[in-house]
Amino acid sequence: MPSMARRQARPRRGPQVLALIATLALGTVLGWAIFGREGDAPEPKAAAAGATGPAATGAGPKVPLSKASYPKLGLAFGRPSGWKASQQGGVVKLSATDATVSLAVSISGGAGREKQVRRYEQGQLLRLFKPARVITRQRGKIGLLPVLSTEIAGTAKRRRPIRILSTAATTRYRTYSVQVFSTPRPTAARLAEVQAMLKSFRFAKPS
Repeated sequence: MPSMARRQARPRRGPQVLALIATLALGTVLGWAIFGREGDAPEPKAAAAGATGPAATGAGPKVPLSKASYPKLGLAFGRPSGWKASQQGGVVKLSATDATVSLAVSISGGAGREKQVRRYEQGQLLRLFKPARVITRQRGKIGLLPVLSTEIAGTAKRRRPIRILSTAATTRYRTYSVQVFSTPRPTAARLAEVQAMLKSFRFAKPS
């Protein structure tokens, strides 16, 4: 009888707890690490409800940034020290020195098309990095603009796991696609750099 009582008293792990364990096993949840608790979005059906990630990076140490400006794209932001920047057509790409994290931003349509851009980009990423799946969604901000990001766990070349945070931000003039690519467990320093960079984004009318 005592052993039965002990078995009955043992708490069961509910679906939310199991979802949390499964998500954390994949690595850092970029959305939570970068955007923190900006406002949780409903989980997609592909991921169990209640999945969360590690605590937000918070204010953390100040990241030194140097200004990068792209007037033709109506875009300016701060680039962390050591990050390499390149532009191919309408796409600006940035990558950390250790190649564990990179970011891409481009104009993807006229104003007010963030939902369509998010949907299209998600489909393309799931196809390009298959096997892949959506693991969570997270609200945050790119600069001063509110965004809803989708996080994908995918597979890169040589079957290496990759994490992708994809979102779209709209201004009075254009809609921008913003994507962060990362290894499953980027360092806190790299996450702080991405966070600082995304906060520094400023948008204007393209020249």
